[in-house]
Amino acid sequence: MVTRSKNNIKKPSTKYGLHMVIQEMEPENLTQALQDKKWRGSMSTEYDAFIRNHTFDLVDRALATNIVGNKWVYRIKRKPDGSVENYKSRLVANGFQKRHGLDFQEMFSPVIKHATIRLVLGTAVASNWPLQQLDVNNAFLQ
Repeated sequence: MVTRSKNNIKKPSTKYGLHMVIQEMEPENLTQALQDKKWRGSMSTEYDAFIRNHTFDLVDRALATNIVGNKWVYRIKRKPDGSVENYKSRLVANGFQKRHGLDFQEMFSPVIKHATIRLVLGTAVASNWPLQQLDVNNAFLQ
């Protein structure tokens, strides 16, 4: 079995304070993110994917009864050695503002259950299938 320690990939020891190397910080709000070219590029990529996939429609505020707000969420994805892999921006809808029966009729949450993950991994191990990790930028169910 290939493990991180066999490949010389180690996390810094928190015991000696070596993990406290000055690292880039994730922005806490839109104003901070817009000041950095890297975050603007990340946000542009996310927004372009929404437009390309026709994820949402802009509507006139006067015609809509309850507008769904949104918020940008920022994360720095890191490699196992701690270096920056990429800057990830997501535009998240505030669905909690909707009311069941009034604004929507059905609810869907695209979250996988742990039992499903265990079943798939168990089947793969039992069948000697190769496993790989995959990072999906934009996934749409419809």
